[in-house]
Amino acid sequence: MEERKAITVRKAAIQAVNDAFNALGDVLFNDDEVHNALLDSDTFCALVADTNASDWHIDQLYFDSIKSVNVSDVLVSLTWVAAGVPQQDRVYCGHKAGGTVVILFKGDGSFELHELAGDILDYSE
Repeated sequence: MEERKAITVRKAAIQAVNDAFNALGDVLFNDDEVHNALLDSDTFCALVADTNASDWHIDQLYFDSIKSVNVSDVLVSLTWVAAGVPQQDRVYCGHKAGGTVVILFKGDGSFELHELAGDILDYSE
């Protein structure tokens, strides 16, 4: 009987983690504030400054890891891909960039970008 109860508790815990993971995914994939913070960062702007693209947007996000920092804060490591619209009047030099970022999500709803890094991914049309 105790074994059955333990299995039920484990299943409930796994479901709760899956629900939280899915909710965090929805936030990350649809949160313009997070996307804009990444796209407006000095690191990203310097990375894409020499490309011929404009109107950059986050195209893909992938979870690498999630770590609880304390009772209310979560550290999320992501791989990202951004795409821009190539400008025909400039020499082609890329319209896709990608890299990694660590985001600290705080219990009060705020967040901070850390360890943002990337490269231009596409040098040919």
